[in-house]
Amino acid sequence: MGKELKLELGKLYETRDENVVFIYRISGGRYLGSVRYGGCYEWEKDGTSSGNNCREIIRCLDDETGPVDLTKIDVPFGELCERTQDRLAGAYARGVATELSLGDRWIEPSRPVFDIGLKYRLKPENPAYTMPTVDDKVWLALPGAKSFTWDSGATNPYAHAKSNPDKVEHYGQWIDGDELPANLFGDLIQRGDCPWDQAIVLRPEGL
Repeated sequence: MGKELKLELGKLYETRDENVVFIYRISGGRYLGSVRYGGCYEWEKDGTSSGNNCREIIRCLDDETGPVDLTKIDVPFGELCERTQDRLAGAYARGVATELSLGDRWIEPSRPVFDIGLKYRLKPENPAYTMPTVDDKVWLALPGAKSFTWDSGATNPYAHAKSNPDKVEHYGQWIDGDELPANLFGDLIQRGDCPWDQAIVLRPEGL
């Protein structure tokens, strides 16, 4: 039966020896999972485990119960069922990148606390980000600005006098910029939802 499987990240499976496995990472084409009673191991995509037939995965438990896609969660942690909460928190504990919703975008918190009123999800493998934009009228109104940036978790943009502003990764901040009120230019400046270290717009040539 294991030959018919195609393992997926974030799902629970049963092994031939009736153990339970949670697949939490893909590395080098192999699927890494934690066994409820016995540590962490690797499997091929079809569920086979080299040198140990008893550990072969034979079926997906989540397919029988309609699991929540942990990369598409859009409700507060407290509204998730207990099993989904355990899966989400367990994935983070094993090193899977986890994101926190700030309303209009998702960020990677340094240490999620899984507050019942906040939204968390596993970071999608290929997220589709909306990049920030700055209308030409803004550049014309601020002739000294060479770039705009946004710090981690911030809605207010920063105007910089150079096109290559420095940033401090540890604090999630760009430096040497002048903070502008978020609503100063209305819809002429759009933050988007990309990670903070990609939230930079350079002055177009000719403006």
